[in-house]
Amino acid sequence: MRTFSAVLSLTALLAAASALHAETATERGERQLARMLGDRVAGPPVDCFEYVSATKKIEIDGVALVYDTGDVVYVARPANAIDPRDTIMGGFRGRDICASQKFFTVSRQGGMRTGIADITEFVPYRRPS
Repeated sequence: MRTFSAVLSLTALLAAASALHAETATERGERQLARMLGDRVAGPPVDCFEYVSATKKIEIDGVALVYDTGDVVYVARPANAIDPRDTIMGGFRGRDICASQKFFTVSRQGGMRTGIADITEFVPYRRPS
């Protein structure tokens, strides 16, 4: 019986230790953003940038909204929490994407607006010369 109790205690201890080191969604997102940016260097924040047809929009849940134009990667970090079940839409002014324009959240399942994404700036990341 002692052996069973010891094994049970050890199992509970190992489960608790692994739970303490479980990676959060935000930590995963930060790691994904760091991989995406690589050796790029941050420039001064901008309000707008030109949207080109090759621009890829990438949402990193709980972390950032990223626009990759090829040469420059623009990163916006919403000031408010965004539900991971939602996607971010909006921000267009003509051919530009601007932080000063309205960004809103939309349910990925139903397509209904669910709130506002508070985007204040885009930080451009460029490869070093």
